[in-house]
Amino acid sequence: MTPEQMRLIETCEIPGPPIPSAEGDDRTLIYGYDTDRRTHHVYLKDGQVHQVIYSPSGSNADKDIFHYAVGDEIDIKTVIPNKRLYPEACDFDYCMALKELGVQMSFTAHGTLPRMDERSPYVGHVFDDGTTPNPH
Repeated sequence: MTPEQMRLIETCEIPGPPIPSAEGDDRTLIYGYDTDRRTHHVYLKDGQVHQVIYSPSGSNADKDIFHYAVGDEIDIKTVIPNKRLYPEACDFDYCMALKELGVQMSFTAHGTLPRMDERSPYVGHVFDDGTTPNPH
């Protein structure tokens, strides 16, 4: 292999498989946090999978959106936060579908999630347009 070929191999990005689709009622599919303490919320709304990463605290709490994507825009490499998922807030079937695609998930201890509103199908905030939180 030449040095140029080696650089090509080292820098070549192979796209991952598309994220799994989800069916059924609107709900949270994945909920967790990253090493920067940003909230990662993947949810099903109106038949589409949404991904939002936002700041859960500070002066712009729940308004600082770092990333928002819908459907095919979601990169499977970013769907799982680099820290932990809250198991009681994640959808079993969706996590199994991700596991079958080779996606690794790290869960925190069960019961560490702050109290959830049992009346809502979502654990985290839902952003209809990628900028404005929608009360659920």
